Amino acid sequence: MLSRLALRSVKINNGCLTIIRPSTSVTKSEDAQKAVTFERPKQLVYPGKVRIGFIPEEWFQFFYPKTGVTGPYVFGTSVLAYLFSKEIWVVEHEFVTGLSLGIFAVFCIKKFGPKVAEFLDKELDNTAQFELNGQTMLYDAKRENIGLQLEAAYRQRLVQIHSEVKKRLDYQLETTNVKTKLEQRHMVNWIVENVRKAITPDQENAALKQCLANLKTLSANA
Repeated sequence: MLSRLALRSVKINNGCLTIIRPSTSVTKSEDAQKAVTFERPKQLVYPGKVRIGFIPEEWFQFFYPKTGVTGPYVFGTSVLAYLFSKEIWVVEHEFVTGLSLGIFAVFCIKKFGPKVAEFLDKELDNTAQFELNGQTMLYDAKRENIGLQLEAAYRQRLVQIHSEVKKRLDYQLETTNVKTKLEQRHMVNWIVENVRKAITPDQENAALKQCLANLKTLSANA
């Protein structure tokens, strides 16, 4: 194991020297650098692979190049032995209870976990479908509200058009009435003026005398 670590350190040093060596390649242009895209991290639906029920697989993969296949197990055993020997992790009566609960929890997860997950997935699917149906109803309600708003705006514009047309018709009617009144007044004044001009003073005196004679006759008969 030590020889493998030594060889590994030599390879790393050589790699470091190669990396430190100055490069003569041409740098990329700014357009090429801007064109580089980075993939967004995605949330996993299911957890990653684990060993012994709770240790991630990546930890074992980290140890393999350095210590081999048995490295992670030896490391874990050594750490536990150190904790127990130095009494950092004191084993008391409750330790057995905790260990039993842990084993029982792992058993329940392995035994009933898939069924519970399937049941919960179905419930989530049903909830998602219910929400989708609710969204459809909501969209229909919004569409109906928009239709009502458009209808209200249309009717309001009809009322506005009716009001504007009525104002214009009233204006035309008033204009016509004023014009007719002016024409009638002008005609009456013109007729009266012409009649007055046609009556001479002698005719006026004769008409007055005739009126007086008629009044005397009427008073005598009365």
